[in-house]
Amino acid sequence: TNGAIEDNAFTFPALKSNNYDTSNGYNVMVQRKDPSNCYPNGNCNVKDTALAALALKFLNYDTKPLLGWLNSALTRADVKNWYIQINTQKSGTCNITYEEGSANVTVNGTNKIQPYDENWISVENNLKANLDKPFETININCNKVNDPSMIISLMRIVKDQYGEKEFYIIKQETGSNIKLTINNACYPSFIGGSCDKDSSFYAGWVLSKLNKDVKVLPYLEDNANANKDYAILYAITKNEKYAQKLIDAQSSLGYWDNQDIFVTSLAINALKSNSKYINYVNNATKWLQDQQIHSGKNEGSFGSILNTAAALYLADTERIILNNGGGATCGNNLKEIGEECDGTSDQA
Repeated sequence: TNGAIEDNAFTFPALKSNNYDTSNGYNVMVQRKDPSNCYPNGNCNVKDTALAALALKFLNYDTKPLLGWLNSALTRADVKNWYIQINTQKSGTCNITYEEGSANVTVNGTNKIQPYDENWISVENNLKANLDKPFETININCNKVNDPSMIISLMRIVKDQYGEKEFYIIKQETGSNIKLTINNACYPSFIGGSCDKDSSFYAGWVLSKLNKDVKVLPYLEDNANANKDYAILYAITKNEKYAQKLIDAQSSLGYWDNQDIFVTSLAINALKSNSKYINYVNNATKWLQDQQIHSGKNEGSFGSILNTAAALYLADTERIILNNGGGATCGNNLKEIGEECDGTSDQA
């Protein structure tokens, strides 16, 4: 009843996936909900509400009210470098309308768009859009060009730490009359606050787990600078650059972030979705197994409720841990050291 929402949120999936009865804890969790459909009662915040939604969805609870509250918490970020690309082999005029006004541009079958003489239209510099709201709509009407196969894209072009340009295609559609939505949004810790990185990453990760639209992705990409961030972004986007950052940062012993059990579990959870990273996952899983406490009052745990729940749920080590206290087991999609399984049970 008084445990941290974060601990409980990871514990429910860990227990439920091992067929434990969680009904008592479920009832308590529901009772801790605030009347405003957020968590915890009397101190609603984005991180706890998002994690509670994940746990309760795992228990078949209707999370729509919680997700609605999260959506109402979205606020404006300061995401820049938005561009529009119009790809056509024909010539003609397009009309662009947005909150501040409108603009006419000419395409002529090349990448150069007039009157800007640019390959891409800068939303901030060419159109002079303020982008002062979390979401803004831009309408592109190129019907006069008469090219139904035209491709219109919303992009971001940013420079990495080495000064190299990185291109993000946010939306790409075929047609001559397209509506683009710029997601210049983030999550605060509490409704009415300014952007909070931790809350935004957790909420984005949970929404991805629930197969919902992650509206803060541009903000996450701009603010990623840690292994936890890269694990979350790879889980959301499957962009290989984030997997590569994780691989480059992994210790030779298998862990991440100075033997951080939670971050290592999160990285395993992200990387195990792609069989090409199976060796890295196996190495991390083996290290994680070795961290389990085998004596004393905390026997069986990983030192804390959160770490234990994360190891069970995120790293999917429950089958290993519950198999007579240790060792590898067939059927968990990992071909582990010392394990003898046929190719149809575990991946080689």
